[in-house]
Amino acid sequence: PVYEYTVAINHVCERKSVKKKKKTISVAECTVASELKLWRYLVELTETGAPQFYLDTKFKTEGLHTITDSTTSSSEITSDNPFAAASLSALSSATTVAALMVKRKIRDVRDFQLHAPIVAKKSQTALFCLGQDTVQLDTPFNVVVNTAKGERIVGFVKAREIYDGCVETPRLTEESKKRKINLRPLVSEIIIGGSRIKPAMTAWELPSIGLNVGGGIALAPQFGGTYGAGFDVLGEYNFGPHIGVSELHAFVRGRLTFVTDTKEMQSAFVDGYPRLGGAELNDSALAMQVDLGVLKRFYVAGPLFVDAGVGLAYSYYKLGEMNDYEFGLYSIGGMGLGGLGWQIAPRWLCRVVAAYRIQTASPSVTDPEGEALDSGGDAGMDNGFLGTIDLLYTF
Repeated sequence: PVYEYTVAINHVCERKSVKKKKKTISVAECTVASELKLWRYLVELTETGAPQFYLDTKFKTEGLHTITDSTTSSSEITSDNPFAAASLSALSSATTVAALMVKRKIRDVRDFQLHAPIVAKKSQTALFCLGQDTVQLDTPFNVVVNTAKGERIVGFVKAREIYDGCVETPRLTEESKKRKINLRPLVSEIIIGGSRIKPAMTAWELPSIGLNVGGGIALAPQFGGTYGAGFDVLGEYNFGPHIGVSELHAFVRGRLTFVTDTKEMQSAFVDGYPRLGGAELNDSALAMQVDLGVLKRFYVAGPLFVDAGVGLAYSYYKLGEMNDYEFGLYSIGGMGLGGLGWQIAPRWLCRVVAAYRIQTASPSVTDPEGEALDSGGDAGMDNGFLGTIDLLYTF
């Protein structure tokens, strides 16, 4: 098949007022909208040998596939970041995300997905002839086989060692004048499938942008040495391929946990702000915890994997309000984690995580404008073990 395409891209940036905590701020908000139209044509040779193109009406909607995307980003306007600079920052962020999303949607078109027959299988690896000009480190592939009932997925692999393919092309011949060409099959790690994967089956790209998102339940540490149930949302982005390190993920996770007894927190708050000793503080509190860091994933036996990582940790406990002033306790520090997981399916992972959070706590008062007043000093350590059970989906 042959494709014809048109692309339309436009953007708009405008000043908007939004609520941030308890005050109103101005932001530059930019939206990038794009529309990509793909027409698919089939080619036949006439009796004279000339090519003749005709629209493939079985492709999508009468031969036309339309991909649209709209991405919005914003940047706060300040004296140091005027509207023009804030607009440029917001537009840059929106454009980056928009390009990523359109590229991902194009990959959903089967003709644009990488694929190659498996030429050999060695232990827990499968080899096929794709080169580094088209394949990125950690690219996921389904292993498929054609049956009488149609195509069937029998396994799942990820690209680990990528060379220049198996055949010297004119492009490689030209590049050989500048660097040494290494004609070898790509080596992929078998994650799912094991003994079912055989040579001559096809490795077919699983479209992905390297982003895992999901949720989890947690046993969360709280100030004062107590623990409570937590509910997590989390995301991971595999940025390792951009620097040549396999399965290196940046992660962020947010957590809500309910504190049933705030006596220790109240005592720490009053110690920090003696003049507010008469303030009414809640006997229970809702806490927000955030973890941000980097982890390395190791597949050790097929779908079984181990995670190890480090990061920053933040906690905030809301203790009460008075005259639009908010009273609380916040903690800042670091954390280390280890995880054990299982690749359930090509797009699904489950994992248990054990972590330890080390933080220094301080009482805080926020004014009606959302600005924090002077810190109430050191309230001690907010340390503890964290345990979670996570479920992740790969986009």
